[in-house]
Amino acid sequence: MVLVRHSSRCLWLVIIFLLVACSTQPSRNLVSVSSGPGSTVARHQLPEVANDWLEQARAARQVQEFMEAERLLQKVQRMAPSAAELYLEWGHLSAAQNQTGRAEQFYRRAMSLVAQNTSIYREANASLMQLQP
Repeated sequence: MVLVRHSSRCLWLVIIFLLVACSTQPSRNLVSVSSGPGSTVARHQLPEVANDWLEQARAARQVQEFMEAERLLQKVQRMAPSAAELYLEWGHLSAAQNQTGRAEQFYRRAMSLVAQNTSIYREANASLMQLQP
């Protein structure tokens, strides 16, 4: 009986340890960015793995591996559906494939997720202007 109680306690300790270990996955937190007198913008930061996928998608787009880039961006979207960086990159991917309507939608989505005084907004807006004939 004593052995059963001891085993049960050890099992609970192992389960608690595993839960704690799994819940401490490194991720980037929300950061306040000061962008002028009296204005503060909270910028969404991607989890580390999503950021890695986003970088891989950029690299795939640059070597015209568009299907791989699309697959990676879909993975990022499942993890961080409100990340403006995702939609900015998806806009670049669509523009690289001459899908201007789709690129416009992605650029506008990226712009809607951030404040006007951010670099993501400015880059999306500039890219959007380049799509215009």
